[in-house]
Amino acid sequence: MDGKEPEMEFNLLDEPWIIVKTKANETKTWSILELFEHAHEAQELAGELPTQDIAIMRLLLAIMHGTFVTENIETVDDAIELWTDLWEEKQFRFDEIKAYLEPYHDRFGSVK
Repeated sequence: MDGKEPEMEFNLLDEPWIIVKTKANETKTWSILELFEHAHEAQELAGELPTQDIAIMRLLLAIMHGTFVTENIETVDDAIELWTDLWEEKQFRFDEIKAYLEPYHDRFGSVK
C-alpha cells in the first residue's frame, strides 16, 4: 500500500443503476439517492427480472428502516403512526435518508 486512499470507481448511492418505470410511463435509471429523492414519481421497479426488483426493494426498505428506526418508537402504535405519517407525506424525507446514508457512503462503492 502506498498510503493513498483508494479511488472509488462506482458507488451505488451516486451512480444510476436501478431501472424504474415512472408514473409518466417512462423508463429511467436512478441511483439509490435519486430513487429516494424522486420516489414519488415512480410507478414500479423495472429490472430485467422480478427477483432483481425484490432484492432492490429489500435494500431500499432496509435503508428506510435504518433511517427512521432512530425515531422514538417504543410501541406498535408509535411505529404505525410514523409509517402512516411517511405514507401521507406522499414523498420521502430525502434529507433524512441522505444524512443517514452519508457515514456509510464508502461502503456502497467499489474501488479501482
